Amino acid sequence: MKRQLRRKKYRRKKFKHLLFVLSVLVVFLIVLLRGEIIANISDGEVIQDIEQQPQYNQSVTENNEPEVELPKDRWNYSSKYEYTPPTVRNGIEVKSILANYAESYPEFQDVYNNISDFPEDMLAALCNNPDMLEFVKGYPSADTSVIGSISEEDTAERIPLLIQWDTRWGYYPYGDDNVALSGCAPTCLSMVIVGLTGNNNITPAVVAQYATDHDYYLKGTGTVWKIMTEGCVHFGVRGKMIALSRAKVFSELEKGHPIICSMGAGDFTTLGHFIVLAGIKDGKIIVNDPNSKVRSSRLWDYEVLEGQIKNLWAFS
Repeated sequence: MKRQLRRKKYRRKKFKHLLFVLSVLVVFLIVLLRGEIIANISDGEVIQDIEQQPQYNQSVTENNEPEVELPKDRWNYSSKYEYTPPTVRNGIEVKSILANYAESYPEFQDVYNNISDFPEDMLAALCNNPDMLEFVKGYPSADTSVIGSISEEDTAERIPLLIQWDTRWGYYPYGDDNVALSGCAPTCLSMVIVGLTGNNNITPAVVAQYATDHDYYLKGTGTVWKIMTEGCVHFGVRGKMIALSRAKVFSELEKGHPIICSMGAGDFTTLGHFIVLAGIKDGKIIVNDPNSKVRSSRLWDYEVLEGQIKNLWAFS
């Protein structure tokens, strides 16, 4: 009996000791997570989340959300063309859609009647985004060396909305095509850099050229993620990979830190794309989609975006 009692006491003591060790481990994990030390799996790095104050002044609402004043034209924007989620199409399907557009909208007839003058991927992009029609029509005679500038009107917003197929820089060579077709990442970085530094000279074409010169574009794949943490430093901004959670995303945006997201297939792309989370309005997220004025003219629920985000970086 005495041996059994001693064994029971020993087991209780051992169990209490085990609970104590587990409690210490749980506390350690909580402290570690609160420190936001996140392993960068793709680069084999560890990025420590050290907060910095934003480089500009901002006011906040009673709900601690930054007041975001956006041009009325942005929210009133509507396209005359019907939009559907991005879709992968073969050559026959692309030609059929363009034929329908040409029949319904006379402005499409030049493209359809001279369809052989345009790259297949550009025509496929046009089917998903008919608002880029004027850019496509200008492609055959475009001077790819000419780069336009960012205007004061563009910078009316804290983080400006820039479109990759804007004729000021869309024809500029980048990667396997040009900024219009391959330059979503440089365009997103341009928005962030201009917004945080006030340097309007850093156009999407400037970022694209820097990415090309410093091997931040992988042929056949796209822009390398390292540009978000390494390359951006060249332009005077700091990027850090952050955890994908509602609390973290809203926390960064409330501090005035724009977020660039790498997106998977869904509302924004069929394969891969980059967008900017520019701020908060009415409890929803302002999205600057460099490929779509339509998708940029609405507010987005975090839950809709979360499942499509592959990685994300906050900037200051």
